[in-house]
Amino acid sequence: MIAILIVYASVAVAEWRYIHRSKRKKRTYYIIFGSMSFLFLLSEFLFAIKQWFQMSVWIEAVFGPLERVLLGQW
Repeated sequence: MIAILIVYASVAVAEWRYIHRSKRKKRTYYIIFGSMSFLFLLSEFLFAIKQWFQMSVWIEAVFGPLERVLLGQW
């Protein structure tokens, strides 16, 4: 979780420097940092629930029957 925070913080600093240097509108600040905040919270949430939510279960549920049909294993 610390690594995710460090990556997002470094990207936020780089974005802030670019936006500040190029004299963007206040609306641009809100859009960029709002979307970055949302993505950060989503990344942290997905990292926190990774034990309960595993993509392999969903993929197997979707493609398992298709694989059995294609291989002839009724």
